Amino acid sequence: MKVSIDDGKLRRTRRRDRQIQMGTESWFHFSLLGLLFISFFPQGSQGIKCQSGWFQHDRNCYGYFPERLNWNHAEIECMSYGRNSHLASILHDREMDAVAVGLKTFFKLNGPVWIGLYNIGTKRWKNWRWIDMAAFDYLPWGYSGYNRLKGKGDCGAMPHWNLRAWKLMNCRMAQAYLCKMTML
Repeated sequence: MKVSIDDGKLRRTRRRDRQIQMGTESWFHFSLLGLLFISFFPQGSQGIKCQSGWFQHDRNCYGYFPERLNWNHAEIECMSYGRNSHLASILHDREMDAVAVGLKTFFKLNGPVWIGLYNIGTKRWKNWRWIDMAAFDYLPWGYSGYNRLKGKGDCGAMPHWNLRAWKLMNCRMAQAYLCKMTML
C-alpha cells in the first residue's frame, strides 16, 4: 500500500493530537493526585497563624495572661479561646525550652505561671494529670525530681525565676497563666 505525503501528514497530525490529549489527561490526573496528596497529609507548622499576642511552637500556640486567677478560673478562660485550648501541657524538653524562651522574650513575668498540671489523687498519694488529657510522662528535672511533686498543693505552676521547672501551689491562689491551643 502506498502512502501519500498527505496521508503521512494526516497520521502525524493524528499522533500529535493523541499526544496532546494524553498530555492534557495526564496533567489533569496528576493535578488531582496532587490535590489528594496535599489534603491528605497535614501541612507543617508554617501554615499555622497564632492569634495576636500568642507565640508558636510546632503545631501549638501559647498565650500568656498576666491577669491573676485561681487555677480553675484560668482553665475556664483558656477554654474560652476554642475547643482545643487549655492551660498548657508541657510534654518534652524541646517544648519546655520553647515555652521558656517565648515567655522570657515576649513578656515581663513577676510571679508564678499556672500550667495544666493537676492532682487527681489524694493529698498523700498524688496522681498527676494534664488538663488536656495528654500523657503525663515528662518531668523537667527527671525521675529523681518526682519527689518535689509530692509537696503541698495540687496544681502545677512554673516559677518566674526558673521557667524550666515546675512547682506545686494551692489551686485557689491567684496567678498569671499560660494557655495552649493545639492547631489541627
